[in-house]
Amino acid sequence: HARRLGPQVDGSDRADFLADTGGHHSDVFPVSVTTLDRHLQQRPLPEGLHLLIKIDVENCEDRVLLGADASVASLRPLIVAEILPGADLGFYDDFLGRHRYRHFALRAPNHLVAMERIEPSLQCRDHLLIPIEADLQTLMGKAQPSGPGQVKNPENQASGRTD
Repeated sequence: HARRLGPQVDGSDRADFLADTGGHHSDVFPVSVTTLDRHLQQRPLPEGLHLLIKIDVENCEDRVLLGADASVASLRPLIVAEILPGADLGFYDDFLGRHRYRHFALRAPNHLVAMERIEPSLQCRDHLLIPIEADLQTLMGKAQPSGPGQVKNPENQASGRTD
């Protein structure tokens, strides 16, 4: 929960993400912020480059995704997001449907579990969101499905390991 510090000369915004700490941190400083959509308008990706978005901003992931809405629609990136208990699950249901994305829970070690709905927990914080048209086998390289809804590393299957 950031405290907005206001617009800057370059049109970006600034925020203090530690506003609720009461000064308990010694390295508090303001940072410039922008949206991914605005950033990519100013600095487009080189032709043929694909985008991976990794988001871990302590239960503000939905706000980051809102600021990346046009980029997600046009560039179809892979998205890895930490989704914690207390997250707005309605937002994610809408996001997945509107952008036509699939959801996988990232479970250690080396497991992707396909899920209909996001179920946040402290044991499974990280989630992979991929466009429905993306070929999971190509994305995962050598990984192959093994069991309902799971993808595992096939090199470990030969040795009897389950990861």
